[in-house]
Formats: sequence, C-alpha cells, structure tokens
Amino acid sequence: ELIGEYYRITHDVPEKQEARFRAYIANGPARGELILDALSPPPQSTIVDIGCGSGGFLVAAARKGCCVVGVDIGLRWLVICAKRLAEEGANIELVCADIAAPPFAGQSFDAAIAADLMEHIADPAPAATAIAGMIGDNGKIFVSGVNRYTLAPYPLAGLWGVGFLPGFLRRRYITMRTGLDTLRYARLASPFGTTRLFRRAGFEIISAAPLNVAVPVKKIGARMRGHPIAVYNKLRTIHGIKQLLVLVGPAFELVARKKA
Repeated sequence: ELIGEYYRITHDVPEKQEARFRAYIANGPARGELILDALSPPPQSTIVDIGCGSGGFLVAAARKGCCVVGVDIGLRWLVICAKRLAEEGANIELVCADIAAPPFAGQSFDAAIAADLMEHIADPAPAATAIAGMIGDNGKIFVSGVNRYTLAPYPLAGLWGVGFLPGFLRRRYITMRTGLDTLRYARLASPFGTTRLFRRAGFEIISAAPLNVAVPVKKIGARMRGHPIAVYNKLRTIHGIKQLLVLVGPAFELVARKKA
C-alpha cells in the first residue's frame, strides 16, 4: 500500500511501467538472497547496503542474521524501507547520506552491496573510491547494474536500443514513446565500464557474470514468469553463452575484493 501511494504522489515512472517497478520492489528479498549467495560473507561480517532503497536486501540479510546497515540518499525511500523492516521485525540502522561523502569511519565494514546503484550516480568515480574507503582490506563488494548495450529492451525504460543512442536522442525517444524520460537522472553503465571503475578504485574483480535473476514470488503485473527466468538462469551458467550474456544481456553482476 505504501509503495502504491508513493507512485501515486511522485509520478516517477509512467503508469504503464509502475506495475513492473512495484513487482521489482516486492521481489527484493528474493534478490537479496541471491546477492548473499554471490557474496558469501563470513559469519559475523558487517555489511553496508549502499542505495538500499526499499530494503529488499536488508530483509534478506536480517533473515540470515547478518549485521547490516542501510544507506540511501533518498529520505523518502528510507521511510518506505523503515516500514518494511518494521513489518519484518528487523532492527536495522538506516542512514540518509550521499555515498560520495559517507558518514562512517574508514574500513567500518567487511563487505558492501551496490546493487543497481552506480547508474544513478552522476560522478561514479569518487563514489567508488569512497566505497573502497569504507571496506576493510580484502573485503568484498557486490555490484549489479543494467547493461546499456543490451539487445533486449532496456529494463528501466521498457524500450529497445536506448543505450546505443546519444543522450539528446535518447531523451526525446523515451519521452515520445512513454511520456516521461525515466532515465533523465541516470548515467547508463556497462559491465566493462563498471569493472574498470572499481579496478581504478582499488578492487580486484573476482567474477563478472550476467545477473542472476530471482523468480518473482509475487507477480504484481509482471510479464516475466518463472519458467523463462529459470531458462535464462540456466543459460547464464553455460560457458560461451555466459560470456555473450555479459556483453549483450539486460543486466550484469560483479563480485570484487578490495586489495590489501
């Protein structure tokens, strides 16, 4: 209900895409479980979820007994996140902050999550450096994002080919087709650009793969169904196809370790 009210009063996305975004939020804990599997944090690790949004990962982490902190620059999302955590019975610290200037001492965390984050940061290089400063030596980070070079419809716009267009054409095209440019604040990313970004910030890449997609547990107007997702997740593990999906698939994930 709170999510529905949020979209009713903010007009952040076109009405046709609202159901997709709501389904994405509802499926957050399932995605969080996959992130924990990919990151494999040791017991008693302290984890910071940067750009925690509605708190899907935090819910999954709380269920596993992890020590986590949620950070987001959007206070309105933290209000929604706090409500979600309260319903879950989870007592987790939430911090409203710009990650480029984090309010934490250096090396405060053992691991970090930056899921679907970097494309929403205007200047990602200082942010990546700041994230590195928050993590202890040999600490790991999970990063995911939408691939601008996908041959599928770009997930945040629901349109084909938008990542290949220059900015001024992309804005016109999306606005013409949907009535609202949902990428107006986004900086489109790619797996190779994101890999380079975190290497320069002092990380070594452990793995780069097509995003492991969670099967929706609550299908709120979602077009994707469990069977196609299961097929995709099977294909993403096959050598050759995996590399192809990293190049042109809809989304990617990286796991990296901070160099000592």
